[in-house]
Amino acid sequence: MRFRANAPTVRLTLRSHASETRAVSVRIDNLPPEARLPTPAAEVHREGKSARFVVRLAPGASLDERISAPDSELPQRFRFAWVGDVQGGVERFAVVRAAINADPTIDFVLFAGDVTASGSDEEMAVFRAAADQAERPWYALIGNHDTGIGREDAFLERIGRLNFSFDHKGTRFLLLDTASATLDERAWDFARGSLSGDEPRLRLVGVHVPPIDFQGLRDAGFASRAEGAKLVQLLAERGGDLLLAGHLHTLRYSSFAGMRAIVSGNGGVGSEDKLDGVGLHFLAVDADPAAERFDVSAVELE
Repeated sequence: MRFRANAPTVRLTLRSHASETRAVSVRIDNLPPEARLPTPAAEVHREGKSARFVVRLAPGASLDERISAPDSELPQRFRFAWVGDVQGGVERFAVVRAAINADPTIDFVLFAGDVTASGSDEEMAVFRAAADQAERPWYALIGNHDTGIGREDAFLERIGRLNFSFDHKGTRFLLLDTASATLDERAWDFARGSLSGDEPRLRLVGVHVPPIDFQGLRDAGFASRAEGAKLVQLLAERGGDLLLAGHLHTLRYSSFAGMRAIVSGNGGVGSEDKLDGVGLHFLAVDADPAAERFDVSAVELE
């Protein structure tokens, strides 16, 4: 079996219903290079962010193990990178990637969506090949340019999930599909569930289209301002600390109901698409669970 990790930690569950011992070959791509593999893994071969191994299961036996970096469950300060819209500009994104690869403190990369210009299979393959040259694992939101016409299934197959959540080193991440300038009802339920409870206390929410275009650059928030305000209210009530968005090819800072909000949307999109003169950049985000805060630095590359 082969699959691609869509979070810093994955859980591998295998159960044998065979009458004799079976060898199961597993390949997992997009792992942290330092990830711990299951204890009974044999014939291990690692290459960058990929790992191949074999697990032998006796009749009726099962395996249920986490695969992650050794310290991923311990609350501690860490850094990740937020990359705005690439939108097919993989040559310009290469500059961003080089800067990210030069920073050994980055745990993983989050893409804000619009990783392609039109969502074609060829564009997705080109983007994935470019992103895979990052030395750290990466995960991507879907953007409006990635949807094409009914292309959500293609994004799921080639890039990753549309709505997902994970915990890393004491911080909760919630990534929501807002590519259509709205939230599907299932995404609302997912958001409520992911932000329930009190732990972890430090919480980040990532979207493509921001719920509200807080500076009115091109009225590019949710199609319904009432729905945008509803999402902001939910995030504020459920302890959201930082909202990151893309979509607008700019870099702007604001806050919603006491929650910091940043639109960062130029991770490779053509220079002719600058809305307000903001050029190529990415965000280096330091999460500090002990202090319950995010420190954000814009790394400007032109």
